[in-house]
Amino acid sequence: MRPLLFFLFLALAFSCKKENKMCCLPPDPFTMDGGKWIEKSQRLDTLDFNTQAFSSNERVVQFKARPYMDLTVSTVYPRIYSTIYSYYFEQGFIYMRNFLSSSTMFGKYDFTWSADYKSFTIKKFYGRESVPDRLVFEQLK
Repeated sequence: MRPLLFFLFLALAFSCKKENKMCCLPPDPFTMDGGKWIEKSQRLDTLDFNTQAFSSNERVVQFKARPYMDLTVSTVYPRIYSTIYSYYFEQGFIYMRNFLSSSTMFGKYDFTWSADYKSFTIKKFYGRESVPDRLVFEQLK
């Protein structure tokens, strides 16, 4: 009986810890003035933080990329990559998970705001070779 109670206590403790990451996030400045952001160097890829994904309680962002060549996938056909990501913040990082993927793992990416909150920098999270390793997104007006 004691081992069962101990196991239940551990399971409850770990599940509460995971929930706190998602429920106790700071207010979301992304949604100000429309919530759409564009990658600054080539202006081809956008993030839309005003996306509603089904009836989920998770914060989601829609990523739209213009077709690009990803040589790890194909040398003939361009990759058409647009998807929805679940995300949350923790200590200078944004954690993102492809909402449509079967994986439950979140990728960890460096994230910083500009001083005026009109742009942010994020570590590259998709395969377009022609963009820098640190992407700058600015608000789309």
